Amino acid sequence: MSWEFLIPGLATGLIFISLFIELLLHDRNKAKEIEFAIIRKQREVKKYQKEGNTKAMMKANKELMSLMGANFKLRMRTTLISLPLFLIFFWLFSGTLAVAPIYADSPQQLGVLLHNLGTAQHEATVSFVSDEIAVAGNSTLTTQLDEKGDPGDTQTLWWNVTAPAGKHTYTILLSMQNQSDNVSYTIKFVPGSSLFADFTPSPPSTLFDGSVEIRPLYKPVEINLFGIRVGWFIYYLATFFILSLLLSPVKNKVLWGHWKGVKHLEKLDREKNETAKE
Repeated sequence: MSWEFLIPGLATGLIFISLFIELLLHDRNKAKEIEFAIIRKQREVKKYQKEGNTKAMMKANKELMSLMGANFKLRMRTTLISLPLFLIFFWLFSGTLAVAPIYADSPQQLGVLLHNLGTAQHEATVSFVSDEIAVAGNSTLTTQLDEKGDPGDTQTLWWNVTAPAGKHTYTILLSMQNQSDNVSYTIKFVPGSSLFADFTPSPPSTLFDGSVEIRPLYKPVEINLFGIRVGWFIYYLATFFILSLLLSPVKNKVLWGHWKGVKHLEKLDREKNETAKE
């Protein structure tokens, strides 16, 4: 199972939880009465607008605003409960999915972000050193760190690596002006079936007596969406929106008693009244 399938499942679950809460708070008769009144009043406003009856249109529009305000208050109760569910989901997973699992025995990427905190420009050599992690390609990279405040005072470097499952240590060796300094990190490579990273990323630290800040970088959880890689939260939003549209008939049936919703019920009611008049 992967996040491509789990996230839609979580989004579906959240939609049905929200729907259940809305059903508990939903006063169908009162809501239907207000919705019917809004639809009829909108039709009335359009009628006066076509007739050019400005005074009647303004009065009807004022009444429409009052009805929409009442409808908003009625729906707001549900929103105030459903919205925290969405925020709780984001809070629970934003930290967890900020770093993707580092899979064993397959090509992975590890990186660093360097930030020059000094006032001098440097030609820097950065080496990835490890007896446990294999680097594909050149393990030593060069870059230029401009003085603090310039656009080039921050640089990002990545290495393609592989390693067997388990905890492994690597060292980033930074050399500038015939001097060197280093920092080491420990991470865990996990089996391909794992959904979560099994280590806590190290916080930023400094080298060369505080003149250069260094931060380890790891890839976040990304979703392959038709060949385009997107962040998990963008994927969740898109999935939630699409599923909400697809499940709208279910919502209409639960809340209004008809698959087509309250507008269709108003139409049926209007046609019934017109038939009765004949």
